[in-house]
Amino acid sequence: MTVKHMQHMQKSFDHMHLHLHHVMSDVTGVTGMRILRAIVAGERHPKTFATYRDSRMQSAQDTIAKALEGDDRPEQVCTLTQSLALYDLTQQQIAACDQEVERLLGTCASLVDPDAHPLPPPTTAHRQPQRHAPAFDLRTHLYRITGVDLTQVPGFQALTIHPVLSEVGLDRHTWPTDKHCASWLGLCPDNRIRGGTVLATGSRPVHNRASRARNRSGCDNRNHAAACDF
Repeated sequence: MTVKHMQHMQKSFDHMHLHLHHVMSDVTGVTGMRILRAIVAGERHPKTFATYRDSRMQSAQDTIAKALEGDDRPEQVCTLTQSLALYDLTQQQIAACDQEVERLLGTCASLVDPDAHPLPPPTTAHRQPQRHAPAFDLRTHLYRITGVDLTQVPGFQALTIHPVLSEVGLDRHTWPTDKHCASWLGLCPDNRIRGGTVLATGSRPVHNRASRARNRSGCDNRNHAAACDF
């Protein structure tokens, strides 16, 4: 739903001839939201909008001001106002959901004490926070619950591990071997062969949330087979 409200706001910008997306990569970033809220509050001067520029932006104030010389029709401002209100409401609901997830994770038994055995440095570093990352330290919670830092597996991040563990649990003996787990995740080859000719290659299609998390992570089969044997 958040993406839909973002698209509605972008559409309102287009109708108002405000080319905000030409001067910034993320309209819902710090600068974009400052300008958006100023428009909703009644501000219309492009040079004033340019002063809301975050210091990390590459676009100069004059460039931003020129991109925001548009048409402030009341019907488009009304649409923008409603889209912003819905966007804010969705963000509040997501924050409430994050709080509940953190509370439930806190009730899980600990296999390791992060204070006594700190997490190793992350294998990947993001210059900016991930869009769907929760508002709490999910990686530490997963490390405490599992007793091992699964993010050390190449391509694995907390946002991938969390849905997988919520789907399969912590009992590694559900499957006799890691190969059985890999088969359940759909990591086994499923080549289509006819008359000795390979018609198509790929993995076996499966339908579960753990498999979807695997697909979103973009990891290869070897990484996930290693995670099955954690």
